[in-house]
Amino acid sequence: MSDPKARAALQQQMKTAGVKAILVGSTVNPSLAGQIANDVGI
Repeated sequence: MSDPKARAALQQQMKTAGVKAILVGSTVNPSLAGQIANDVGI
């Protein structure tokens, strides 16, 4: 996700919703998913 504002908004939504896990398919960059998970404390 290259847009910092979009990424920040997604992370805030995840925190607000209490997301406990990120499940990704083979088409998603696992590094990005891991970084977002780390940023929101999952």
